[in-house]
Amino acid sequence: MEQLLNIINTIATTKFVDKYNFLSNHQNKQNNTILYKNCLKEWNLYSELDLVNNETKIKEKIGDDRRLNRVFNQSIFKKGEYNSERYSKLRQLF
Repeated sequence: MEQLLNIINTIATTKFVDKYNFLSNHQNKQNNTILYKNCLKEWNLYSELDLVNNETKIKEKIGDDRRLNRVFNQSIFKKGEYNSERYSKLRQLF
């Protein structure tokens, strides 16, 4: 319970909307890689960090597959929640 409260307190700050928007924009992953990774760690989004760290492998497997490219370029959030479907599909590629 204490760990859950710590996670909530880490995320629920006055900068929540700014960080949410930052992480929602997939271009920030390329333009501000270090800051992007730090935000993922801060918000305990280790599954997404796993994808970022294996991006080269994922892109190699995707190749010219348009469907997988669309999945890859989706926002990490869907309807305000972490897009776990995206993670599951991409995780299978490495």
